[in-house]
Amino acid sequence: MSEHPTSGLVTVCATCGERITTIEWKQWGETSWEWRHGSDADHEAVPAPADLSEAVRRCDFCSGLNPQWVFVTAQMFETLHLFEDSSIVERDDGAWSACVACKRLVVKRDLDRLVHRAMILIRRSFPDQDEDFYANAKKELRNFHGAFLTAGPGEPKRIDS
Repeated sequence: MSEHPTSGLVTVCATCGERITTIEWKQWGETSWEWRHGSDADHEAVPAPADLSEAVRRCDFCSGLNPQWVFVTAQMFETLHLFEDSSIVERDDGAWSACVACKRLVVKRDLDRLVHRAMILIRRSFPDQDEDFYANAKKELRNFHGAFLTAGPGEPKRIDS
């Protein structure tokens, strides 16, 4: 983990304004950008810096629209995801939006319930997957949300509308 300033800058898609995250594919030495909350967009993500207030707002835990709170972590972090034939590194930008329900869970540091709320969307978005898929998704969410809690989220701040 590395220290970072609380600048409020995030990466969004220049075309649609949805937040995106940087994915570094280790085996192939490539970098790609993917929607932070999944997307059925008809275009590739085009990375651009933006202020958090300019991004399409979704809860970074359950993906609900128009979250009212933001947490800024004391440290930024990366997580490594291993697959059979490759691995990726996902980089955190330090700013996490939260709906009212997820904000309460972050304040309580309730990782299990944060993951449960995220899994509701995963199961709805990918209804035809087998239980191994859901178990892997749950593991990835626990790792990423757990890293967020370890990175020291500060006090929640209300997002100006």
